[in-house]
Amino acid sequence: MIKINNLTKKYKDKLVLDKVNLQIPSNKISFFVGKNGSGKTTLMDILAGLNKINHGSIQIDNKDASIPYSKSLRKKIFSLPVENISVEYLTAKENLLYYSELFKLKLSDRKIKDILQSYNLFEETDFSVTFSTGMKKRLDLAILDMIAPEIILLDEPSLGLDVYHVDFLRKQILNYKKLGKTVIVTSHDMALSEKIADMIYLFSEKKIIAYNAKDVNSEEIVLESYKDHD
Repeated sequence: MIKINNLTKKYKDKLVLDKVNLQIPSNKISFFVGKNGSGKTTLMDILAGLNKINHGSIQIDNKDASIPYSKSLRKKIFSLPVENISVEYLTAKENLLYYSELFKLKLSDRKIKDILQSYNLFEETDFSVTFSTGMKKRLDLAILDMIAPEIILLDEPSLGLDVYHVDFLRKQILNYKKLGKTVIVTSHDMALSEKIADMIYLFSEKKIIAYNAKDVNSEEIVLESYKDHD
């Protein structure tokens, strides 16, 4: 479980998150929703160990998550930003080999091949990454799969994807949950959150409100947050 206690984040004089208290359950799919600029990506960066907080504390599995993260904590968490993480001049296979070296993973050729096949990328093995948006997203997910973190952070993962790749993404996220992963997603794709979210966290007015996804319509609560502060 991730426990956030009295967290405050400022950028110079701009207050982004104000005394936030939150619990994010393990082995569940949680969606961060809300207007642009409401602090969703900021909190994702904080959880990824990329951004410091001004006040408060974070615990991950009952251990303090102060930045810089410990080596063991860094291994637990992996974040996929909006921008693709694949290296464009490398092939799909070379990207996996590059990240396996970066994360000091020992993988057989068979394992690399299996991952490429799982993400429908094996036929693209010999081509550099000049893929479509959807294929690049598949490669990013293949890299994530290979690294095998316990906590997965996905920032706007469905952005720019066609219907096929959104469905592919949906199935992969559900599979991560089946494998016991904790998945946190920032998204404006309410259709996706309605299908797979366990928890919805609405970012509004520097605060975060938690909802059980079974009890709410995510699109309605986001639209309501716009009305309340027009």
